[in-house]
Amino acid sequence: MRARWHCILFLATLLLTACGGGGGGSDTPAPNPGEGDQQGETPNTPDPAPELETRDIGLYMNEILPEIRLAKPLAVATRERRLERHPWVELYNATDAPIALDGMQLRVIGDGDKSWSFPSGISIAAKTHLIVFGSGKGNLSPGGDLHAGLSLHGAEQVYLLDSDGAALDGLTTVAVPVDQSYGRYPDGGDWAYFYDNASPGEPNRSSDYTFSLNCHELSLSVGQPFQTRVYPARSVQWSSDNPRIAIDADGTLVAQENAVGANARARITATDSELHASSCQVTIVNWTANRSSLTVVGTPNADFLLDKFDDKLYFTTPGKLFASTDGLDSATQVGIFPPTPSEPIMKKTPYGYFASSGNQIHTTQDFNQWDVSLNMRHKTLQHGFSHFFDNQDNTSYLYAGEYSVGNANAHSVYRGVDQGNGVDWEEVLYFDSLQDFFDDKTRLDTIRHIHVVVTDPYTGHVWVGTGDNNQHSRLYYSKDNGDTFTLIGIGSQKFRSLSIWFTEDYVYWNMDSELVPQHVYRIPRSVFREHGHWPSLTPEISNGNTKPGTTYLVTASNGGLPIETGGIYTENERRSLDGANRVRPVEDPQYDYSEDVAELTHASHWYHLWVKDQNNEDVLIMNTSAEGIEQYRRDGLSRTFGFKERADGSVDVQELLAMPSDTPETHTPYTQLRPHFQDAQGYVFFQGRNTAHRIYKMRLHWVDQ
Repeated sequence: MRARWHCILFLATLLLTACGGGGGGSDTPAPNPGEGDQQGETPNTPDPAPELETRDIGLYMNEILPEIRLAKPLAVATRERRLERHPWVELYNATDAPIALDGMQLRVIGDGDKSWSFPSGISIAAKTHLIVFGSGKGNLSPGGDLHAGLSLHGAEQVYLLDSDGAALDGLTTVAVPVDQSYGRYPDGGDWAYFYDNASPGEPNRSSDYTFSLNCHELSLSVGQPFQTRVYPARSVQWSSDNPRIAIDADGTLVAQENAVGANARARITATDSELHASSCQVTIVNWTANRSSLTVVGTPNADFLLDKFDDKLYFTTPGKLFASTDGLDSATQVGIFPPTPSEPIMKKTPYGYFASSGNQIHTTQDFNQWDVSLNMRHKTLQHGFSHFFDNQDNTSYLYAGEYSVGNANAHSVYRGVDQGNGVDWEEVLYFDSLQDFFDDKTRLDTIRHIHVVVTDPYTGHVWVGTGDNNQHSRLYYSKDNGDTFTLIGIGSQKFRSLSIWFTEDYVYWNMDSELVPQHVYRIPRSVFREHGHWPSLTPEISNGNTKPGTTYLVTASNGGLPIETGGIYTENERRSLDGANRVRPVEDPQYDYSEDVAELTHASHWYHLWVKDQNNEDVLIMNTSAEGIEQYRRDGLSRTFGFKERADGSVDVQELLAMPSDTPETHTPYTQLRPHFQDAQGYVFFQGRNTAHRIYKMRLHWVDQ
């Protein structure tokens, strides 16, 4: 038999990446190229194929699917009658006799160089197929399905090795897009076709897809050329169905102007001389993309991710608490965990562990017994439960803010004070319900819910963000551990935030709004140092005059203003203000000293996490949903961004990843990846929502602009 070798470089890393990856030679995260192969960039060269003795015994890798992100007929029906969304490789025995797999190995190079040995007693009958899931589980399931002890995610080279290390088959240079498989045709023949609908365990079919592209669901930065590529290489003609995107004969894409909504989307098509065609969706964006990246390298098993303490990663399954020291490759049960009616949050203090789950906060010393520390009316969100330890007086402060969506519900912020003798809880901030505002617009002490309660690690200040209408979108802070709170922003979607984060020189916040263009803002600490407090961005004014062209929230009206209390309007003349006619100017440059860090118009901004890049430099990761009105939403993808504050105060903002929902035929607005923690090896872990997998393990590679 002749050896049939082919090269493959997987695109199962990022929807937006181009071919080219930097594999490592160890099990630690390896540098990844500036994905996208933009002109002017020199992408890293993938590791060369290892020098291996080759041998052909009629056993082949026949079809491979490196990554599944969509709920389509790519998930494999197993013997347990479950649909597995793990990547897989199909083996085919082309001979007339069974072949025992004892001692054989799969070797995957990409996120390190890893090998897995087939368990003893496994064989493949003549002219039959065997599916090996690249799940990392490393076992036979109860139904007999075979799971390799390594992941195919992020793979750049894959080899099937004999027991003595000789290569029976190998894949090294054609790109396989996410949610497609690549197969031989006929079975055991040459690598020939890409499939939207894979055929694991069945004979491969002929297909119209004889080549793939590197631009699937690509974010195309305005004015930044992107070099599309065809795999296997061949001559093609290119076309674009959006006049805003130009493409030349060599396949170089350029977005000539920014666009939002449907105008941001384009279908790029390549057609060869035999009229075989392949296409990809491209989205115009006005931020930097295809430079830095998050690469999926695994999808570990967990119910809810919690946090990292003392180099251990904590997560739950129903009723159980686990800890891992090897990146969730394995885990040990360390105790029990309270019921989780909603996504839980766990904090460690010098005096114990605390978990917010549902409308209760629990505490434990040893994970074997949890006691209820606080009963609330509603749950908290991911950034709605925080902790600060004051080293000067050895006091631990816990803060929790309530979140619900019922119009009749009131909401509070609670503070727990602990000096080692137990926690004393009290309500420190209270808001009446949204319905109270609907019934009486003068009730400006109302909100829909509390989004975020966080503490500033540099000062201990407490920050609170609420939503959702303009009147209820607010930012508060407290500089006395929650004894008093000061309102510094109200009256605009600008102040509707789910994430507030801190650096040495700035306080940042994002916009949880689907209704208007989304931005990230910040205020400089120099202002606080100058005044001894944070001046209000929207101060209440009760003297002087209004200004034409300025937007105002009316806080009191006694006939001197054009609308009643609680309303918002844009002024068209000068009006006198007094104690009975008061307003708050909204986004007025006279008072609003915030800085616009980045416009990221697409969808609501969600949660964040501080991580280190491969150079041990700080990067803030922030995720967005796909929740945006059609007027502004560019496509149906959730995006993850990175922010790196430079020494001069400027901020490098880049898109790192675009992720579809698991039901792309239906727009799913709350598709998102929630970042939870980073392990000692640099891997970043995300909780998926409306995604193909519940948990994602990713490698960050950052390339400074």
